[in-house]
Amino acid sequence: MSRAADPYLNVHFRVSTGEQPLLDCAECTGLSLEVATEEYHEGGQNAFSYKLPVAASVPNLVLKRGITSDAALWEWFAKYVDAGEIELRDGQVELLAIEDDAEKTVRAWKFTGAYPAKWTGPELNSMSAGVAFETVELVHRGIRLVES
Repeated sequence: MSRAADPYLNVHFRVSTGEQPLLDCAECTGLSLEVATEEYHEGGQNAFSYKLPVAASVPNLVLKRGITSDAALWEWFAKYVDAGEIELRDGQVELLAIEDDAEKTVRAWKFTGAYPAKWTGPELNSMSAGVAFETVELVHRGIRLVES
């Protein structure tokens, strides 16, 4: 009898946009797809109703990272605030596993046409020590699983 495969840990991942790796992201949420449905009641059928697919929707990708000297996320967002320019980027989220002392991509999701829609700075509090995080929400046109 073969043993079931262990699931991968969610602590090793990499996010990149365009040519720029965002290796220091601490959190990435929003890897989700949903198909909205509409109920249809057929006349004379009272036991159930049909649920028909209407449209797919995707939430924003939310990237959270500790602030460093690299201001790339801020600069990408500020292009719209400063000059009214939206720079669309394609990107990828990769789930990594450590095998034989090397990182290996075990699952990857590509997103297309992304741009930052919200930037949130750190919560600063001199009474408690902690990492200063910034958060950026990316609007995008969809996510696709990449075959490994």
